[in-house]
This record gives sequence, structure tokens and C-alpha cells, in this order.
Amino acid sequence: MRETYLDGLRGWAALVVVLCHAGEVLWPAWHPGFFPLLTDGSFSVFIFFVLSGYVLSVGFFRTGERRAVVDLALRRYPRLTVPIFAASCLAMVLMALGWMRNIPASKVAGSEGWLPIVYTFTPTVADVLHFSFWRVYVDGSPASSYDAPLWTMPVEMQGSILVFAALLVMGQGAVLRGVIHVALLAITGWLASPFVAMAAGAAIANFTQLDMHRKLGESKAAPVVSWALLIGAIVLAAVRPKDFGPVWLTLCSAGLLYGVLLNKGFQRALSLPISQWLGRISFSLYLLHVLVLCSFTSWAYLALGRGEKLSSSGTAVLLCATVGLCLVAATLFHAVERGGIALGRRFSRAVLRTV
Repeated sequence: MRETYLDGLRGWAALVVVLCHAGEVLWPAWHPGFFPLLTDGSFSVFIFFVLSGYVLSVGFFRTGERRAVVDLALRRYPRLTVPIFAASCLAMVLMALGWMRNIPASKVAGSEGWLPIVYTFTPTVADVLHFSFWRVYVDGSPASSYDAPLWTMPVEMQGSILVFAALLVMGQGAVLRGVIHVALLAITGWLASPFVAMAAGAAIANFTQLDMHRKLGESKAAPVVSWALLIGAIVLAAVRPKDFGPVWLTLCSAGLLYGVLLNKGFQRALSLPISQWLGRISFSLYLLHVLVLCSFTSWAYLALGRGEKLSSSGTAVLLCATVGLCLVAATLFHAVERGGIALGRRFSRAVLRTV
């Protein structure tokens, strides 16, 4: 049974990433502060990681079928690579036309983050192919990337392989499952690796299939526990220290996810049409928003400000225009993403028919 409200959670998290990165162009001196649900991109990215660990493993814990794990593993590369390649080609075209205006915009805005370091190289077809089909999954450097937010892909792809391998080893034994979960969480946490988030998502997926979770969900304590987790996750994310590590954000993201799994009200909100729409286009939105920010938004910032920083009203108007354009572009681009999903399914079926 597909938990569609989790698509809604992913969609809103993707929109938060857009707002976070828009701040690099429009108000680089501003910080998220106590508003992690609105502008904290790092928190949202770890929500993605925990969700990936959960979604990729929950089917196995429900059915115990290893074939389903192999099916998902075979789909993963085509599903991600097709839209990544398309977005990278679009970035190459924008660079070749000289439409990436992030460097001059960063100088005017005073940006010191990712904005002044991206799209400073000369694009080539060979490099786009190498990036899209291989380098994106092993090298997270924004400076050589055709799409800076794809620094997350090494975590997503390699973390997926780690989760799939663990699921295939686990089998049906509750003790072995518990040992592997603890080992994964301990090792990845000790190494301060983002993989700990995907390991946490897999552990939550396993826990949701236990009687303990079912009894908690049916008890009167469920709303209290849920709200405690949701509020605690948001507050802990907001007050985290500057030298925070992956474990801190994993705890926040895992707490948020499990709070949603216990909260029927949140599930209904995340199942509303607008949430489901954002969920459908979430990966496309994630892929395209920096291209919009480095081209249209940067150009508009320079044009409207005439070489000076924008006023508050100008910033607000440009933010609305940027978000709107990102949503339109993602909606149109979703057809490409569907192509990747379809290709992944066909590839998996073809391989599984031969074994």
C-alpha cells in the first residue's frame, strides 16, 4: 500500500530547498534562524534521505520478498539518470548561450556560498555525458557540477545500494534484522556519514511493521507522541550548532517522519491535491530550480537593481516570480521524469525475466 502522504512531505521539502537557495541570490546575509520548515535546505535534504531509506525498504518489510528489492535496485539508475541527463543538457545549453548570470549577480548581492562557484567551467558534450552517467554518483562537488543540488546523488545512489544490500542479507529473522539495523546506524553514525539518514529510514520502515508500532498508533498516546516528535524535530533543527553533523539532522528528520506516520491530521494535509502535485514534481523541482536561479533570477536581479542590491519590495516580487517559474518548469519537465520511471520499469522487467 503506497503512503501517498509521504509524496506530499517530499514535495513541501523540495519547495523549502527552492526557498533556501533563492535566498543565496536575493538576500544572502539572511539566515534560516527559527524557521526551518520555511528556509532550511539542509533539514529538507535530510528529510529526503530518511524518506528514501524508508520508501526503498518498507515494501520488503511488508512482504519479505527479496525479488521486490532487486526490482527497485534495477529501476534506480535509469529512474535517476534520465532526468539528470536532461537537466544537465539544459544547463549546458544555458551556459553555451551565456545565460548563466550567477557570477555577476553574486558580486552585486554579496553572496559567498555556492552562487559564485557554480558554472565557472566550459561545458562540453563529453563532460555532460560523463557527469550525467557516472560522475554525478561519485563526485558531489558543486564547482564541477551541471546542477549544484546534485551533490546529494552520491548519498542517494550509494546509500540506496547500501540499503538494498542490507535488505537482501536480513531475510525474515527479527534478531538478524535488529542486529543489522543497529550495526548500520552505529557505523554510519560513528563515521558521521549522511548514509546514517538512509539507515534510519530503513529502521523506521522495519519498526512500522511491528506490533509495537501498531499498538502505539491505535493508542490514545499517539497524538501526544506525534506532536512531541514533530515539534521536537523542528526545534532541534532550528537550534542546531554551526558545527552540526549528519547525526543531528538525521535525528530531526527521522523524528519528523515518524511523527507524520503517527499523525492522521498531518497525513490528510499532505494528501491534499496541492501537496500531491508538489510531490509529483518534487524531483523535477529539485533538478531545475538552480538553473532558474542562475539564469532568470540572476539576470532579473541585475536588471531590476541596475547594478545595486534590490529593495525589499523588488526582492519579494522577484522571489514570487522565481518560485512560480520553477513550479511551471518542473511541471513541464515532469514528462521527462516519467520517461525515466518507465525506462527503469522496463529495464527491471527485462532483467528479471532472464533470471
